[in-house]
Amino acid sequence: MIDLTLAVNYVPAAVCLLRLVWYLFTISLIRPGQEIGGYLVLGLVLYLDRVVFRVYVMSVIFDTSAVILAVYFANVYHLVRLSNTESHMNFFGLIVNVWWVFCCVFMLLEPARLRAVFEKKSRFYHILPALIMVLALVAQVQVHSEREEPGTKFARGITFGLLSLVWVYVVGIHQSQAIEPLKDNSSHFISRFAPVLYLPPIIAGLFAVAASVCVFYQYYQNCAPPTPPQADLEKNALQPVQEEPNAEEMFRMARATKGAN
Repeated sequence: MIDLTLAVNYVPAAVCLLRLVWYLFTISLIRPGQEIGGYLVLGLVLYLDRVVFRVYVMSVIFDTSAVILAVYFANVYHLVRLSNTESHMNFFGLIVNVWWVFCCVFMLLEPARLRAVFEKKSRFYHILPALIMVLALVAQVQVHSEREEPGTKFARGITFGLLSLVWVYVVGIHQSQAIEPLKDNSSHFISRFAPVLYLPPIIAGLFAVAASVCVFYQYYQNCAPPTPPQADLEKNALQPVQEEPNAEEMFRMARATKGAN
């Protein structure tokens, strides 16, 4: 069990955000036309950073490097789509985006039947979201993507990082105790929020709002302390209070019954 009342358990989240901000600042320094060399060097630095943190700064909650690497690979994916000219596939890309958003929102809400499947077959907990993400990315790899400004990339990365961290501490820790530790596999929460990194900015913003509502809903469904049902309280209040019989009256009734016999 992870005790969230201890401040030390929030250190991984703070470290993850600081590293993410450093990465987003570094990627903003890469000039157009120098992306290939810049991403190769940055990828090597991130790999070394991941090795150092996994060996010397192990986290007992979740893999902090996974969030940063997810943002990195999303930027590489946008670079690949930037060189495509298949503009006639934009309608197909819109269909895939809507389907992807629907699937991720459904998995974030996690209905009771889906939750029961995850508890019985824990592999589906991270395989299903990852499979849906891979299918969506493969389907759109030939769809053209416009060049994004550094501010848009920064907003995407920060939003994705905040949503992932909030989900980890509000929902993921409580749910994963019955399924699998977060630190063993991060794909289940990265895949759920990946549309923030890959969808067009407007759709990504709408999805971020919907994802925030889903996390808020999960918190009150799974983590909020139970409250007494108001219906039972009102029912008990409406019932008339039965007065206890008077002892003297009971004595008189007993004597009358005895006299009649």
